[in-house]
This record gives sequence, structure tokens and C-alpha cells, in this order.
Amino acid sequence: MALPLEKQFATIAGVALFALAFAPERVIVFGPRASVWSAVTATDAELLSQGDGYMTLRSGGPGFVRSLYSNGAWLVWP
Repeated sequence: MALPLEKQFATIAGVALFALAFAPERVIVFGPRASVWSAVTATDAELLSQGDGYMTLRSGGPGFVRSLYSNGAWLVWP
């Protein structure tokens, strides 16, 4: 049984807000390749892996997740 669309959105938004609030050491950044690269290169993050539309990173320190969003990341998950 699939979740209704509004519950899916609430889950995605909740996980994204968790990343902002708790600033985990490792995150997955989603978005178009150019946007993700722009966001990553603006931080001092360490690239762990990548694929089509995502990159896995190790934190660059305090404000890391907020910096990713402000530099073009579409979605950041812990």
C-alpha cells in the first residue's frame, strides 16, 4: 500500500529539516549535477561518493547543511 502524496512530502521535508537542525557528519545531497557541484565546491566538504543526481559528503563543520542549501543543493538528507 502506497503512502498518500502529502505523507510522502511530509516525510521528505521532515528528514531534510532534521539535517538542518542536527547537522550530521555525513549527508546525501540531491539535485542536478551542476547545482550539487556548485553547492559542494562552496564548502570544505569531503566527497565520499557520487551518482546521477546525488553526492555523499562528509561534513565541513558548523553550518555545513545550511551552506549547501544556500549554494544550490535541492535536498540534503542525513
